Amino acid sequence: SFLRPLLIVLTLPINILSLGLFTLVINTFIIIMAALAVPGFSISSFWTALLFGIVLYFTQKKSSIAEAEISNLKLIAESRKRFQDLARLLPQMVFEACIEGNFTYSNQFGFDSLGYTQADLDKGLSIFKVLAEKDQEAAKQNFSKVLRSEIVETQEYHLLRKDDSSFPAILYTSTIIQNNIPTGIRGIAVNISQQKKTEREMVLRNDIANAFLNHPDEEVYSVILEIILKAFGSRHGGL
Repeated sequence: SFLRPLLIVLTLPINILSLGLFTLVINTFIIIMAALAVPGFSISSFWTALLFGIVLYFTQKKSSIAEAEISNLKLIAESRKRFQDLARLLPQMVFEACIEGNFTYSNQFGFDSLGYTQADLDKGLSIFKVLAEKDQEAAKQNFSKVLRSEIVETQEYHLLRKDDSSFPAILYTSTIIQNNIPTGIRGIAVNISQQKKTEREMVLRNDIANAFLNHPDEEVYSVILEIILKAFGSRHGGL
């Protein structure tokens, strides 16, 4: 059991120069030694031992590749678990989607914000279904760019809840790469409703201030009323 590892260590320089093929010679030598030492086990010729060694070499190589793939899958699973554990703590919508554009993951904040559940994702929920119709074409173009790992400027979209109500959000996305192949996208959606509300209030205050400064007294109140009606009408129509 110790002879083969010892031979591999002693012949390491030759093995490196032969790109690992010298392992065939070691395997053949071990098989011949086993035939001499083990009663009932015999090898008819050197070539039979060499053939046996070749089979053993590729069997071991295949086993090593399988072990490496299993180890890689474990690392991916552990990395995904750490990502999801972190995503659960974030007060923003975190999601993943496959290359076809269907959600594969959402944190609980995302479910709560949009009104969907894990069961909806399991049935097949497209990321484009939660976007306002006017934003879908641009979103599809950007989705393709992200899959090609192209730089995409931050985009503002209107997200649709399951009850058909909507809210403005900014999306930050990146490509999911596995084995150097894009397999989907990962992103964060930030609800900017409060920011939009603050912006509207600032515009309203500025317009009212300008009305007082730039209109005669007899026109001020009618102008302010018009500004307020326009602001509230725009707010109602935007949401």
